[in-house]
Amino acid sequence: MDYTEPQGSLVHYAAHDLIVTQSVYKIGIPYLAIKLGSHENRVKSSPVYRSMKNLPPMLVIASEHESCYDMDVLLVNNARAQGVKVDFAVFKYLCHVFPMLKAIIPEGSEAIDAMIEWINDH
Repeated sequence: MDYTEPQGSLVHYAAHDLIVTQSVYKIGIPYLAIKLGSHENRVKSSPVYRSMKNLPPMLVIASEHESCYDMDVLLVNNARAQGVKVDFAVFKYLCHVFPMLKAIIPEGSEAIDAMIEWINDH
């Protein structure tokens, strides 16, 4: 997660995402500003900006149209820049954490199957 100023997909897709909604945006972001204070503290607290050296390989699954997509891309790019092997599977037109909805959307099942295959391969 990136706890700095909201931008990109977090701003543009909150109106359409079923999970990270406008309520999360309107309530959560000000809460983080109060709890974390300065921009510097928000950067230090953001997992996407922390050291990822020596992490094991990871699989990131996201939707290109979810509120957190830009954060996912930042996480993947920062991890790769620090030498972490990252596989990144991107789906379209789905909400944040869509694999949890596998009982009602086929893409959720596809994502879970991809996770299982990735784990078996690693």
